[in-house]
Amino acid sequence: MASPPPSLSTNTMARVRVSHSLLLLLLLILSSLSPSSSYNTTFSDHCGGASPEPSSAADAAASAASFRISNGYFAGAGAAALFGRDSAAASPFVRSFSFYPRSVRQTLTPGVLRIAGTLTLRGGGGGGFPAGGGKLAEGRPRLHRVRPRLPRPFSLRASATFDLDGAWSEHTGELCMVGSGLGRSMEGNSLSLAAVFKLNYSKASNLSTSFITGSLVSIDAPDSSNHFDPLSVVAYTEENYEYTHIAAAENSCSRYDVREESLGFNSSFSCQSLTNLMQTRFRLDSNGSLDFSGDYMSVNRFRCTDDGKVRMYLVFTNWSTIPRYRFLVGDKALVGEGVWDQKRNRLCAVACNVLIPNDSTLNFSVGDCSLRMSFWFPAVWSIKRRSNVLGQIWSDRRESNLDNISTVSFMSIGNYANNLPGVKYNYTMMDAMSGSCMKDVLKKGKKGYTQLGSLPMISYLIFLLKILKEKMLVVMQT
Repeated sequence: MASPPPSLSTNTMARVRVSHSLLLLLLLILSSLSPSSSYNTTFSDHCGGASPEPSSAADAAASAASFRISNGYFAGAGAAALFGRDSAAASPFVRSFSFYPRSVRQTLTPGVLRIAGTLTLRGGGGGGFPAGGGKLAEGRPRLHRVRPRLPRPFSLRASATFDLDGAWSEHTGELCMVGSGLGRSMEGNSLSLAAVFKLNYSKASNLSTSFITGSLVSIDAPDSSNHFDPLSVVAYTEENYEYTHIAAAENSCSRYDVREESLGFNSSFSCQSLTNLMQTRFRLDSNGSLDFSGDYMSVNRFRCTDDGKVRMYLVFTNWSTIPRYRFLVGDKALVGEGVWDQKRNRLCAVACNVLIPNDSTLNFSVGDCSLRMSFWFPAVWSIKRRSNVLGQIWSDRRESNLDNISTVSFMSIGNYANNLPGVKYNYTMMDAMSGSCMKDVLKKGKKGYTQLGSLPMISYLIFLLKILKEKMLVVMQT
């Protein structure tokens, strides 16, 4: 009699079930990434016209960087519901998005490119529960335990990724894409999202067209659990920029000189060194008659060329800590472009007011460009002035008396690791130290315990150092 076949163990059956589950998940992912048979219909419905057919010409790989957005901001009615509200101002976590093109191809339609890319959105909320919850969330574990409430929100910021395909028109400057994305609900269920993504990509940007704006709109049925309200997006343009205000920047700085020694680059201009110095926070010293809201300024975006041309996006806030790598939206902002003055060791720039809408449309535009800016790197530091970058903002009014020009001064805070060589330090508090602390030490010495190394003497010196440190902090903050 033949022996019965060996039975599968419980562990073996479990492995089979897991393998089947992984295979099913893989098929689901592959099906979501593969081109949909209804793509042409969806593109025609939401992008106005038939989908352009790719040509047999080589891919326009050089154009891919022109459409890349490494960091932008999004808002709208659907932002809080999907991703949670932004964190408190002191947190480095604010909503952001990125777009990376995977392929850029020529088409049979002149002036039209076929583009496929990945859109990623990340919510705010930082390390705690997203304020107000949020549908989508990452499932990575926290570093500490939190007892959740039911239904359980996810503990890290929400995120979603869309795989998109579409076309860009050189004539209109509009990119229109359709595609799908994946996420998880608050209950842990998978969400399959479908959306149309639109951006205004000009062929070439300048100071007046420094921003890329657009929208992400759900194309699921309004009564579907996958439907979300429209989102608006904004980002600072990264490529294809034309400098148009360099002469004005040079002329403005020649009218308003700095009366102190400043550092420059030893041999030739260094774009990387300038970028490291400039991407920092500044504290506004005085507002004067210029209308600047906020106590701090951040050079949130900074680009430069090897010949010394620069462009930047600056945000004014009351935030004591400012996220460096996230695109910020404050109550007031400026865009500027300028050039490094090798002779005067200064960065001279023209600045324009950014018109920020009061609603969540994020339709940023550039307004008046009458402001001028100057940045320099002081050659001499002291206990009261230890900023490696100083600067001023002023209006370009044609005053006959330069003393009447209203200015806003600012100084960098932090970022002491990045500095140009050649800094000198001016000791300005030595007399005060010798006139107070040292007299106390000598006075105590008459009591018989001034011998170096004795326990009372060491304790007293530690006490004096603590007092001196507190006094120095007070002086530096005034």
